[in-house]
Amino acid sequence: MNLPLNEVQKAIYDTVSQAVSCEVYDAVPSNATMPYVKIGEVRVLPSTNKTTFGVEIIETIHVWGQYAGFSEINEIMDEIVAAFDLPLAVEGYEVVLCGLNNAKTLTDPDGRTRHGVVDLRFVVYRK
Repeated sequence: MNLPLNEVQKAIYDTVSQAVSCEVYDAVPSNATMPYVKIGEVRVLPSTNKTTFGVEIIETIHVWGQYAGFSEINEIMDEIVAAFDLPLAVEGYEVVLCGLNNAKTLTDPDGRTRHGVVDLRFVVYRK
């Protein structure tokens, strides 16, 4: 069985794009303006039972901005988390768990750029 990574990432990208008030990227162009969201790294663990193949997917989403303070980043992170209160629709799969795993904010070494990191957790089984 193939991992459903592309299917889940597409569903995440579509959901985040509709939820946030800034651009969303898989690959950030060199001329991108802040704030923006980048769909990032993924971790996968098995979640298979006797009859069904499944995986637990942790998808990292990065939020970047240069607004003084963290309010801009916090608002965008909140929009992302709220978007996953509803079940995620992934073609060919059933998502049985969907939501926040953890989140944090950072100040980059330049002292101006703010970086939010949201890890979302999904448990996905093949239909």
